[in-house]
Amino acid sequence: MSRPLEAVVDTNVVVSLSRTPTAPPNDGLSAAIARRRLCVCADLQGGIVDEWERTAKRDVVQQLIVHWQQFKGWKLVAPVSLPRSAARALEQLNFRDTVDKLILRTAASTTDRRVVSNDPDFWDPNNKGSVGDSSAPVARLCRSKLGIEVSSLSAIVDELK
Repeated sequence: MSRPLEAVVDTNVVVSLSRTPTAPPNDGLSAAIARRRLCVCADLQGGIVDEWERTAKRDVVQQLIVHWQQFKGWKLVAPVSLPRSAARALEQLNFRDTVDKLILRTAASTTDRRVVSNDPDFWDPNNKGSVGDSSAPVARLCRSKLGIEVSSLSAIVDELK
């Protein structure tokens, strides 16, 4: 069996999962984890999880993490610094949110360097309809300068079926 894909999940994905919680979780992301096709990564310091808990329902976030852990689908990693030139280029593209930058720094320290997000900021902050467009400027910069692939939730779920 191949190892699971390591990816960092953005807050908006967790918020969408928390809107209709079930026990156990029966969303596509959790199904990929249960099939051992995906491992969700977060930063060791807890910044990403703190953001999830502030934005989504705390008890649902904890339920998701516990569920993912039982399938070895949860991993904490130490974020790395982004190269200064890439950080400046992201800033010029209006990619400025601190947690979004933490997500990239965390993804950069994973084996597969993947981000799962439906947030237009990871695609094109100036075009809310850009989600999923691999040629959008932020997604393209992440891929070319950081080696990080950004995927929408539906795309990663389809990829891991």
